[in-house]
Amino acid sequence: VTDKFTESLYVLANEPSVALFRLQEHVRRSLPELAQHKSDMQSWEEQSQGAIYTVEYACSAIKNMTDSSVYFKSIDSLLKHSIAMKEQLNSTQGRRVSEKKSWKKQFQDDPGQNSQFSSHFWGETALFVKGKMGIN
Repeated sequence: VTDKFTESLYVLANEPSVALFRLQEHVRRSLPELAQHKSDMQSWEEQSQGAIYTVEYACSAIKNMTDSSVYFKSIDSLLKHSIAMKEQLNSTQGRRVSEKKSWKKQFQDDPGQNSQFSSHFWGETALFVKGKMGIN
């Protein structure tokens, strides 16, 4: 009798409808948690895609900066050249002012040297302009 009773309980416990009920019960308990995990994973994926885009953009910006070093070197060279030219102009102008004062003084002392002062001034000016334009 007990064997038959145990066997019938075993059959009832393992009946397909009971198995389906147990499956349904399991799904009801675990589905909300799985849905939350799916939502979290989608959110993390979006954040990861944003971070990946940011990193790729930063890498391309750094690559462009290294490629532009040629241009910065050229700018540096041009700035150094222009500073040197400005210093040369300043020294030439300083020399001219002192020469002009010297010539003015001579001219005031001896008005007969007007033509000599004029020819020297224009000769120096022509040499200066030719030098700046690269004409020899």
